[in-house]
Amino acid sequence: MIADLVAVYLNVAARQQDSPAPERCFRDRALVASVLTGVVSVAGIFVLRQDAPRLFHQLGHRALALVVLAALCGLATVLLLLRDRRTGLRVLATAAVALVVLGWGVAQYPYLLGTHLRIADAAAPAATLKVTIGVAIVAGLLIFPSLALLFVLAGRGRLRPAPRESVPGPPPRES
Repeated sequence: MIADLVAVYLNVAARQQDSPAPERCFRDRALVASVLTGVVSVAGIFVLRQDAPRLFHQLGHRALALVVLAALCGLATVLLLLRDRRTGLRVLATAAVALVVLGWGVAQYPYLLGTHLRIADAAAPAATLKVTIGVAIVAGLLIFPSLALLFVLAGRGRLRPAPRESVPGPPPRES
C-alpha cells in the first residue's frame, strides 16, 4: 500500500518539476504497485475467510462501505494514472490507503488482537487517556494548519530553495 502511495506522490512531484523521464518512471511504478496492492488486498480477504472467519464476516458487513470505498478510490487512482491526470490523484491514493486501514480497524472492533485481547482491556487508565487526547487535540490545532499550508504552497510550486550565500571560511593554507 505504501509503495503505490509513494510512487503516486513522486509522480505528481516529478510533473510539478517538469521532469518527464522521472514522471513516467514513477507513473509506471505507481500503476504496478497499485494493481499489485489491489490484487493482494482482494486475495487477502479470501485468505481471511479460512484463517479469521470473524474478521472476514465483519469486513463483509460492518466495514463493507469502507472496503467498497477503498476499492473505488484505488480504481480511480489507477484510472487517473492511466489517463495521465494529476488532479485529485494524491487525494484518491491517500484515501484508498486510509480506508483500507480504517476498514480493518472497524472490522476488528472491539478486539485489538484476533479475539484474544479487547481494546478496553488493553487501554490505559481513563485519566491517562483524557490527558493524551487533550495533548493530541492541542498538537493538532497547532500543527495541522501549518502542515496544510506547507502542502498547499509546495503543491503550487511556491516553495523555492533560497540562493546559496557564500559563507566566509578560513583562508586556504599555503603549502
